[in-house]
Amino acid sequence: MRTIGKNIKRVDAFGKVTGQARYIDDIYFQGMLYVKILRSSVAHAKIVDIKTNKAEKVPGVRKVITGKNCKILVGGCIIDQPPMAVDKVRYIGEPVAAVVGINPDICEQARDLIEVKYKEIPSVFDSVEAAKKNAPLVHPALGKYKVLPGFSPKPGTNIYHHYKLRQGKTEEGFRKCDLIVEAEYTYPHISHCQLEPHGGIARWDSKGGVEIFSSTQAPFVVRDFISRAFNLPYSKVRSHMPEIGGGFG
Repeated sequence: MRTIGKNIKRVDAFGKVTGQARYIDDIYFQGMLYVKILRSSVAHAKIVDIKTNKAEKVPGVRKVITGKNCKILVGGCIIDQPPMAVDKVRYIGEPVAAVVGINPDICEQARDLIEVKYKEIPSVFDSVEAAKKNAPLVHPALGKYKVLPGFSPKPGTNIYHHYKLRQGKTEEGFRKCDLIVEAEYTYPHISHCQLEPHGGIARWDSKGGVEIFSSTQAPFVVRDFISRAFNLPYSKVRSHMPEIGGGFG
């Protein structure tokens, strides 16, 4: 009964109520550069051309990056995601280009000058339709990706994981029922609402390692992604987790 019915002080309460807590947006390093990302406006399309020359000429821009020739893939369960679209986009909002510059306003100004020409291809917007035979393939190379143990994608389809659950004697149970109700139920997309901006800061150290500061609940997952993406040992990757504005499950 030390805690039930007691008013327990949160370990992070003082820093947050006094404004001393440091979130990702409070962290700054001398000479830090900023990034703004141009995201896809279409769901599924081949990238025909990306013109970055206007953006590159904006004063204060240090670099404009696209996914061209990028060989990096990351992913939590299936290693299938390029950090930036390569040859085609697979969803609205996928990163297509990034502008690196001396401040956010300059990056945003330059980002809006990038011109992308798409050739749209058939898309899927419904999970049931996407799982059907002959549906447009989001990942035609599904059978060639590295897959973590325990996951079973089906090559030649859009099925990310085929999971079988067999428990009890279903038919026998049905026979004993007084009433069987069958229906389809749907609910809208749900997204968490954090109280702080998403963001990340990365910096290389003098010994060839990298430090990552990010608004995340999973610093070890961030470390794993960076380690795999850049072929670095864990000892060369440090993942820092500042205060976050919410944690959900």
